[in-house]
Amino acid sequence: MPLSAESRADPAVPPTAWRAVGTLSGHAQALSLALMVLLVGVLLTLGSATWIERLERARADVELNKKIDRIRLELEGRFESYIASMRAVAALFAAAGRVSEFDWGRYVEVSSLQPLNEEGAAGLAFAPWLDEAQRSDWEQAMFYVYQRTVTIRGSSAGPAMPVQFIAPRTRMLEAAVGFDLYSDRARREAINAALAAGDIALSRAVTLQDSGDPVPAGLLVLPVQSAAARLSLETARTPALDGVVVLGIRYRDWIDSVMAEQKEHFSIELIDDTDADANVLVGVAAGRDDSGVGERSLVVGGRTLRLRFHVLTAPTTALSVVTTRGTGFFVSIALALMTYALGTARQRAEARAARVTHALADSERRFALALSATSDGVWEWVPGQRTIFLSAPARRILFGRSSSEAMGWREVLRCLPAAERRAVLVAMRAHLRHRQPLDVAVSVDTGAGQTQHLRIRGKAQWDALGRVVRVAGAISDVSALRDHELKLERARQFYARVLDLLPHPVLVKSADHRYVLANRASGEFFGRPASALLNKRTEEVLPHQQDAHYAADDRVLTEGGVVSSEFRVTLDDGRHRDAVITKTVAEGLDGSAVVLTAITDMTALRRTEAALQASLSELDALFRNSPLGMAMIEIDGSIVRANQAFADIVGIDAARLVGTRYAQITPPRFHRLDREKAVSALRNGVVTPYERAFVRPDGSEVPVVLSGALMHDTEGGVAVWTVVEDISERKAVEHALRESEARFRQLADAAPVAIWVADARLRVNYVNRTWQNLIHAPGSGAPTQRWYRFIHPDDLRSVVDTVRATVRERARHSVECRVRGGDGAWHWLLVVAEPRLSERGEVVGFIGCGADITDEKLTQAELRQHRDHLAEMVAERTAQVRQAKEFAENASAAKSQFLANMSHELRTPMHAILSYARLGEEKSPRIAIERTVDYFHRIRSSGDRLLQLLNDLLDLSKLEAGRMEIFARRINLGSTVEEVVREFEGLSANRGIELQLEVATGGAEVEADPARIGQVVRNLVSNAIKFSPDGGRVRLRLAPISLRSGRRVDDAGYIRGVCLTVSDQGSGIPEDELELVFDTFVQSSATRNGAGGTGLGLAICKQIVAAHRGTIYAENVPQGGARFTVELPVAHVPEPDGVPS
Repeated sequence: MPLSAESRADPAVPPTAWRAVGTLSGHAQALSLALMVLLVGVLLTLGSATWIERLERARADVELNKKIDRIRLELEGRFESYIASMRAVAALFAAAGRVSEFDWGRYVEVSSLQPLNEEGAAGLAFAPWLDEAQRSDWEQAMFYVYQRTVTIRGSSAGPAMPVQFIAPRTRMLEAAVGFDLYSDRARREAINAALAAGDIALSRAVTLQDSGDPVPAGLLVLPVQSAAARLSLETARTPALDGVVVLGIRYRDWIDSVMAEQKEHFSIELIDDTDADANVLVGVAAGRDDSGVGERSLVVGGRTLRLRFHVLTAPTTALSVVTTRGTGFFVSIALALMTYALGTARQRAEARAARVTHALADSERRFALALSATSDGVWEWVPGQRTIFLSAPARRILFGRSSSEAMGWREVLRCLPAAERRAVLVAMRAHLRHRQPLDVAVSVDTGAGQTQHLRIRGKAQWDALGRVVRVAGAISDVSALRDHELKLERARQFYARVLDLLPHPVLVKSADHRYVLANRASGEFFGRPASALLNKRTEEVLPHQQDAHYAADDRVLTEGGVVSSEFRVTLDDGRHRDAVITKTVAEGLDGSAVVLTAITDMTALRRTEAALQASLSELDALFRNSPLGMAMIEIDGSIVRANQAFADIVGIDAARLVGTRYAQITPPRFHRLDREKAVSALRNGVVTPYERAFVRPDGSEVPVVLSGALMHDTEGGVAVWTVVEDISERKAVEHALRESEARFRQLADAAPVAIWVADARLRVNYVNRTWQNLIHAPGSGAPTQRWYRFIHPDDLRSVVDTVRATVRERARHSVECRVRGGDGAWHWLLVVAEPRLSERGEVVGFIGCGADITDEKLTQAELRQHRDHLAEMVAERTAQVRQAKEFAENASAAKSQFLANMSHELRTPMHAILSYARLGEEKSPRIAIERTVDYFHRIRSSGDRLLQLLNDLLDLSKLEAGRMEIFARRINLGSTVEEVVREFEGLSANRGIELQLEVATGGAEVEADPARIGQVVRNLVSNAIKFSPDGGRVRLRLAPISLRSGRRVDDAGYIRGVCLTVSDQGSGIPEDELELVFDTFVQSSATRNGAGGTGLGLAICKQIVAAHRGTIYAENVPQGGARFTVELPVAHVPEPDGVPS
C-alpha cells in the first residue's frame, strides 16, 4: 500500500531497544530479533484478522437485516396489492349495485385479479348479504351461473353471506362457492370488525373452504356498503351493507411467494400476537439452527403479525479473514527469516528493519482505524503507475465488491459513463494544472433501473519543483443524500402547489412586516400577481391602513395564540372588501418568528346579508299591506303573528290575536278538518286550499278559503304560515246561483215540451224530464251525448243543416224530425234551436225545445194514405219490413264478426302457449338453458296478451256496470304522458315513426287515477302508431284550457282543465263514424293497413274519461290523419249517485 511522505520519515529509535541490541551477540541478537519479528507479525496478523472478521460479521449482519427488511416489505407489499384489488372490486359492486356473472368475468379479464395465486393468495371472492327469504332464490340463480347445484353451506336458516363470485375461477376455488361466511365465528368477527371500522379487517386463523391444503390461513374482509349509518350485523340487517369482498391467504403460500431466492438461507416463523395467547400460524422444522434470529412486525386489518427469521446456513469464516491470516503468518515468517538472515550482516540494518516494521504496524493501525470510522472509499494514484489504490469501501461503491486485486486507472474510469468520465478527467486536469479544487459529482447506472450518485474528491501532492508526487482522495456514495434532496424539493413544490390551490388568501409576514410568501388567492384578493406582493410592507399593499394590521402582528409575535379581526380594506383600484383576517405566529425556515395570515373574504356575505335585510323589509311590507289575511300558527294552534287583513276577517284586534288559539275562533264542526289538514301539512309541507269559517266575537261566521305552508326556523321549530281569503261575497253569489238553478229545473221539468242544452260542438249536457220521458231514460237532467242515435236517419241531414244555419246566421231556426222513443216508436218533434252567443258574438252553445207533433203528423199521414193508391201503401209497408229485415241482418253480422274476432284473438295466444309448452316439454332434456328460457319467454308473452284481452273485457264490463273504482289523486299529467312516450320509443323507432311531445306552459296537474289515465294515453298512442304509415309522425300536445263549470245552458262559469291531443298521419276516419268508433266492438271502415283489434280500446277510454268527468272525441286533420282529444278538469268531481254516464 503506498504511504504518505510523513509515514516514510525515520522515527526515533527507542533507547531501550538500543540497549537490548547492544547486550546480545550476533546470532543470538539475530535470533532474538527474528523471534520478535515473528511474534509481532503473528500478533498483528491475529489482530488484523480479528478486526477484519468483526467487520465482515458486522457487514453480514447489515446484509442480513437488509434482506429481512426487504422480505418484510415484500410481504407487506403483497398485502397492499391484495387490499388494492379488494378495494377495486368493492368499488365495482358499490357503483354498479348488481353485477352479473358476465360483468364479473369481463372485469376479472381486464383487471389484475388473475395473477393472485402467483402472489401467494388463495383467491378473491364476493359474498352478498342475504335475508332468509332470499336463500332459495340465490341458490336457484347460482345453478345457472355455475351449471351445477349450489347450496348454502354452513347454515340452514336465517341470514347468510354465501360466496358468490370468485377470482381467479379455478376448480380448487370453486369448492368455496356457496359457503356461508357468516356461519363461522372467526369469519363473522372479521366481518363485524370490518363493518365497524368501514375498512379492511383480518380474521383469526381459519381453514379455507376451497379444495386446497387445510393449513392455517387468514381472511381479509372489506365491506361493500353505502354511506348510510353503520350498525352491527349481530342485531339487524341494515340497507348500508350489500355484501363483503374477501381474500383468502394461506400464510405458508404468502411467505413462499417472496422467498423463492431466500429459501435456502432463511426459515420464517409467523406468530399472531393480537390475542392474549400468541398463535403460531407458520412454524419451523424441529432441529433447525436458530442462529441469526431477527423479528419484524406487520399490522394488517387490525391484527399484529410477528415474523421470526431463522438463519438456515451456519456462518462461515470470510475469505478475507483466511487470506489475512495466511498472508500475515507467511509475511511474519518471511520477515523473521529475513531478519535472521540479515541479522548476521549489519546490526544497523537490523535495527532499521525493526524500526520500519514498528512504523509500518503503527501506520497500518492508524489507517485501519480511519477506514473503520468512515463509509467513504479511499483512493490514491501515483503518476507514472498504471494501477490505482482503492480501499475496500471504494471498491464496493464502484464495483459492488471488495476484491483485493490490483486495478488500473483505466479500468476504474471505464466503470463510469462516457459523459461522467469526461467530467472526472476535466476536473483532474484542472486540479493538476491550475490547482483548482478536485470535487466532482457523477451518476452511475447500477443496471437495476436505479442510479447511483457519487462524489469524488481529491488533492494532489507536489514536490519542490512543482511536480505531482501523488493524488489521493475519497469516494462517497451520496445517493441517499440526493434522494432526500429530491424528496425535499418535491415536498416543497407539493406544498407550494397545495398552498396555491387553497381558495382563501394565505400570506407569511416577517417580523419587520414584509410579505415573504403569498399564494395565488392572495394575488386575486389584492388585484395583483402573488409575486408582486413579496418583500412588500403592509403600507405598500394597503396604504394608510397599516396601523391596525401592525398592531395585530405585534400582538401575535409577543403573546402568541391566534388573533382574528374583521377589516374593511381599500384596494389600489378603490374597491372595498370586507374580510376576516386571522393571524398566528410560527417559526420560519431560518428559525426566526413569522406571522401566518389567513384571509376570509366576507364581501359577498355582507352583500348577501344586506340584500336579505332588504328582502325581509319588502316581505314585511307585503305582509302588513296584503289584502289577504296572513297569520303564523305554531304547531299547537297558537297564533304567533297576524296582519291587519286577518284581524279584520276575524273581527279581533291584531295585538289581541297573538297567543289566541285557532280553535277559539273556529266553529267546532271544522276542528276535525283542521286537525287532518295539520297532519297533512306536517307530512307534505303544504296546506292545500280548503274552505272553512271563522267565528267573530258577535257570533257571526265568515266563510274563508285557507291555504298555507310549513315553515322551519333555525332552532328546529315548526310553524305554519296561513293565507286566508274572505269568500263571503262569493258564497252569496253561489247561493243565488243555486236558487236560480233550482227555479230553472222546476220550470224546465214542468214544461210540456222537451228542453235541451248543448255546447258549441252540439254535445248535449242537459235535458229536462219531458225529454227523458220521451226516450224512457231514467234520471231527470241526465245529458244525452249521442243524441243523433235517436234521430231518424232520413232526418239527420236536415237537423245538421238547421244547426249549421243557426251558427251561420246567429239566429233561431226550427226543423221537424222524427225521434225514436223508449218504446221503439218514432215521434215527430218540432225542434226549435237558438244559439248562445259569447260577449264577442261567437257561438258557445245551443238551447232548444221540441214539441211533440206526432198526432198531427199521424193525422196528416192517414189523410195522405187514404188519398194515395192502395198499391203505394203496400209498397211502403213492404219497404218498412225490408228495412227492418236488413237492420236485423246487420246486427246479426256484427255479432258474428265480433265472435269471430274474439275467437281469433283468444285462440292465437292460447295456441302459442300450448305449442311452446309442448315443445319445451319434449326438448327440455336435450336443449340448452337459453332455448328453454326463450320458450318460457314466448309462453309468458302469449299469456300476457291473452290476459290483456281478458282484462279489456273485464274493464269494459265493470265500466259499463258502474263498478270500476277510480283512485284519484293529484298527478302531473305531463310526466304520465312522457313515461308513455318513452315506452313506445322502441316500437316507433322500428317503423321510423317520429314521436313528438309538446307540453305548453301553465302546468299539467290534474286530480285523476294515474293508472287509468295512463291506460287511456297508451291506447291512443298505440292506435296512432298502428294506423300511421312507416316514416310518419305522431304528435302529442298537452295544454291548459278552460272548461264550463256545469252542464246547463246557464252555467256561465269556467273551471281550469287540461287538454291532450294525439294526432297521426293515417287514413283518417269517415265523418259519419267519428262518434261510432267509441262504441263497443266498432272499428273504422277506413282501416286498410292490416292493423286490427277487438274494438274495445276506445270504448274503454271513453268510459274512463267519463268517470273522470272529462270528454273524449275524434276529428279528422285537414292535412290527413285523425286527431283524438281528451279534456279533463283539474279537480276530480265524482259522478252524482243515480245519474248514468
